[in-house]
Amino acid sequence: MDAREWLKAQAAGGWVAYDPASGRFTLPDEVAAALVHGPGGAIVDACVTMMLAMGKDFPLYEEAFRTGRGVAWQEKSPEYLDGANALTRVAVGPVQVAAFLAGLDGVAARLGEGGRVADVGCGYGSPTIALAQAYEHAQVWGFDAHDGSIARARKAAAAAGVADRVRFEVASAKDLPVPDGGYDLVTFFDVVHDLGDPVGALARARDALAEGSAVMLVEPLGADRVEDNLNPIGRMWYGASVIACTPNALAHARRADRHAARRADRPARAGRRRARRGARPAARPRAGLPRPRAAPLLGGGQPGQGAGSRRGGGRPGPRARRSRHPRLLPAGPARRPLAAGHRPRPPAAGGGDAHPWPAPPATASCSPRRGCCAPPP
Repeated sequence: MDAREWLKAQAAGGWVAYDPASGRFTLPDEVAAALVHGPGGAIVDACVTMMLAMGKDFPLYEEAFRTGRGVAWQEKSPEYLDGANALTRVAVGPVQVAAFLAGLDGVAARLGEGGRVADVGCGYGSPTIALAQAYEHAQVWGFDAHDGSIARARKAAAAAGVADRVRFEVASAKDLPVPDGGYDLVTFFDVVHDLGDPVGALARARDALAEGSAVMLVEPLGADRVEDNLNPIGRMWYGASVIACTPNALAHARRADRHAARRADRPARAGRRRARRGARPAARPRAGLPRPRAAPLLGGGQPGQGAGSRRGGGRPGPRARRSRHPRLLPAGPARRPLAAGHRPRPPAAGGGDAHPWPAPPATASCSPRRGCCAPPP
């Protein structure tokens, strides 16, 4: 590949200077300051990674535009999330975080004494870890609705050596957990414009503050009016919003609406379930009377023998051997209640009590094959 062709393209874009007399290309100092010595190169790399990932997900975005359903953060490809994290590391690094906090009266001092910080929408945790590194006595929490991002943030905290001072948990902005006493600082780093309900999230953050604390928002520097954004930086903000920010906000707003509808319909659904249960036919009562499992059948047998077998005497059956405690069972063909006229078998030779139940009148007998009654006298 001829590098001169690439240089010609950069000269046409204004990134390098071209001298027709010598035919040489040079990199201007201002461009070198931005791309080589400053963060510009890393920003370009991160943005290119994100744009390439968006190209792969083009069918997903096409469907979102056709249906209006949005594209949630967790639906984006891992490559896009890696690019977004790389961009965050450059744009919201330790130096920037320290500069942001310097503009909040008294907050930095409270964090230096061991204050508590909640970073909402922490993503992979780069700004959260930067806070913990800047204030080693502070207690820092990072919250994000995407469980995959929380897993990556925990690994990043362990790699940075601050896992003992930073905790990452799955939670949405509107469900922000609040410790006793509240937080000394709640931060939103490039997050609020991505939320489905930014007003609700900020209201929750306000309620989570301790006395005299602050909420810090870090957002792109855009104007409120369209005509004030018609410039190169506005072109970039609108392009990013179309493909990333607004689709995520729409997806979360639609999900919140579905959850609210389900909560509102919960009493009606409970009533329908009760109505369905009331319409079921009543269960039929089981025939027969309950009998204790360990009670002996008529015929006694040797002392200590149970009623596990149908034979009445001899070894106890397997059911009697499995359990020492009697349980009530429905009477079946082999354990039907006593009928009038049954005579108990006499006690076995060598002792043993007769059947503990009272003997019925000896007016009839049952079949000797059952082994439960004596033959008629």
